Amino acid sequence: MQKKLFLIPLFISTCVTANENNNITLIDVVKTTIEQSPNIHLKKYTANATKAKERISGGAFDFNTRVSVGYKNTRGVNRVLSELPEDERKLFTSKFGLPDSRAIDNDQQTFSAGVSKKFRLGVKADLSLKMNRNDPRVDQRAGASPVGFTSNTTSVNFSLTVPLLKGAGYVSAAANENSAKLNHLAQVADVQHFISSETLNAIKAYWDYKRANVFLEKIISSEQRVNEWVNRIKTPDVSLNAFLEDKKGDVIDARQKVEETKIDLANAMGLNANESYKIGYPNTQFILDWDATLMGFDKKEINKKWIAYSLDNRLDLKATKLRLDASNVLLKQAKQDVLPRLDVKLGVGYNGFKTGNEFNNYTDSFYENMRGLNSSASLNFSYPIGNNVAEGREDLQQSAYQQSLIKNNEKQRLISLAVNKEIINVYGRLQKAIQIRKTTQLYKQSVTELQKKPSFLKDTVKLLSLMELENKFINSLLDSSVAFADLLKAVAQSRFQTGTLLVVDSESNRVSLDDITTLP
Repeated sequence: MQKKLFLIPLFISTCVTANENNNITLIDVVKTTIEQSPNIHLKKYTANATKAKERISGGAFDFNTRVSVGYKNTRGVNRVLSELPEDERKLFTSKFGLPDSRAIDNDQQTFSAGVSKKFRLGVKADLSLKMNRNDPRVDQRAGASPVGFTSNTTSVNFSLTVPLLKGAGYVSAAANENSAKLNHLAQVADVQHFISSETLNAIKAYWDYKRANVFLEKIISSEQRVNEWVNRIKTPDVSLNAFLEDKKGDVIDARQKVEETKIDLANAMGLNANESYKIGYPNTQFILDWDATLMGFDKKEINKKWIAYSLDNRLDLKATKLRLDASNVLLKQAKQDVLPRLDVKLGVGYNGFKTGNEFNNYTDSFYENMRGLNSSASLNFSYPIGNNVAEGREDLQQSAYQQSLIKNNEKQRLISLAVNKEIINVYGRLQKAIQIRKTTQLYKQSVTELQKKPSFLKDTVKLLSLMELENKFINSLLDSSVAFADLLKAVAQSRFQTGTLLVVDSESNRVSLDDITTLP
């Protein structure tokens, strides 16, 4: 049976799911546990955390954008040109027509933008745009107008870096993201397995609560029978009254047990103290007919089938396998990255130029006065002598992988042993339930036949013997309720061990009565 994984939505319930008569069924218990258990909601957030880590790892492949705007004003040195060397003075005067009393200032505006991206094959791409406006201003001390020219330059470049060894390919570049994805799926599987475990605890608590209620009903009936018998004796013996008082004490104990198991059930369901009082009578009945199941119980065939179920459906085992896969992903990356770094870098671009102080000249430089495309290529090699970091990381990942492999194998071993143990447990519970049911029926038949005899209800000695038989009957009823509760708990446990307790899909945790009261 294949199962899909999903995250449990957060439901806050303020009351116990129950029917109109305030009775509570086993299905009610399962649904309320899944919706309200704080342990389940707490566990869910561990999966949310691993999802966040997956998102962080994937961020390495986001588009990265950058924009920069700058302004710089440079004041020229205020000295007369006559103080400069002759060759420098001639250069300035011939180029700008500057008198000796002027000094040169400069305004510069810059704009740059770019976008870069790393791909999951290790390739890195970068597109950049740089625009520069250089505006020299000539100040004449006598008040002449500014003289000079403004240059506007634009540079557009695209580069591609391709790793050939270290960091190359999907195995290396995308390893962290892939490992995070697998770890997230593993944590989701752990959450689902935990839901199944919490549900199992609630089911067991329900059957204990049911057992306590059934026995209370039986002990109350027994007290009523004994009271009726004692009342038929005109002058009852002290021992008869003592026997009756003992029955009343048994009723008190049975009521106490009901209240205790109700609290245990409320705790397993995730209810608070006030909500526990709303738990009504356990309406799901014990399944009593197990004879055909016992007759067809082939341990070898069941062992083969249950182990196959568990290996296919156990979500905790699936989680360990996913973590093993995640560790293997990082190990492959570490082995790849032991290699030297050898990258090919290719570039292409162009330059534009425009003079003039107007703003449109600034933007026109993006496409005017281009002489053609620039191109570049380089082969870059780097390798640390000793390579201790990379080789050390490989050793660490090898160790982590071996640990994950051992955990995976150990999980399979323990699951197989647990299945074997559960088969023995179920088989023994079946035998005990069927045997104690026969015992109870015989005691019931004996009590029924004897109380029909008037002599037993008139003679104190005979009535005491009937009461002793009644005691054995009640004890057998207690053993019977315990046996059937234990059997149904073992059935639910076998469902849990084989991963078939809950049907998990993308929408809900669906469970039917057959899923939790019949063998896999």
